[in-house]
Amino acid sequence: MYLKKKPPELLEELLTELRRRVPRLESITAEETIDKRLVLRLKDEAFAEPIPVRFASDGPLRRLAYLVVLNEPEPAGLLGVEEPEAEIHPARHYRLAENFIRVSARTQIFVATHSPQFLNALEPEQVWVLDRTADGYIRATRAADISRVKNMMDHGAQLGELWLEGYLDPDARRPAADAR
Repeated sequence: MYLKKKPPELLEELLTELRRRVPRLESITAEETIDKRLVLRLKDEAFAEPIPVRFASDGPLRRLAYLVVLNEPEPAGLLGVEEPEAEIHPARHYRLAENFIRVSARTQIFVATHSPQFLNALEPEQVWVLDRTADGYIRATRAADISRVKNMMDHGAQLGELWLEGYLDPDARRPAADAR
């Protein structure tokens, strides 16, 4: 029902974009049941009738949710998203990050991710590394403030690669690859 309150052209743009990302998707409909519950149905080209979303993959639903949030004409002042890469193919994580970057010009965004591909789309100034200290507190360190990160990126490294190898560890410990 939220989407039905938006301008019809915005809804159509979102559905067109979703169909582009989920090629076999023909339509999404929302029906209110007799007891006032909302039932979303997806129409896949392989099926004669739309199916309730509870029987569909989570991927298209996540994509729809991100399309709605990222294209909101009047976004909230703060958007928090945990693991936006979940249920989405790794090859699409970089593009997803670019969409979040685009929207960050209009609202503050916090994203918790475990995707190196997502991180590869970002600059060190955009990334904060969170870790627990020995006394149990959470420490936040901007990736740009970790001395070796800028130098390594100047030589062609990407943030996702640096994270996987342990170079985003704010402590000056050996990288994970060397600790084996």
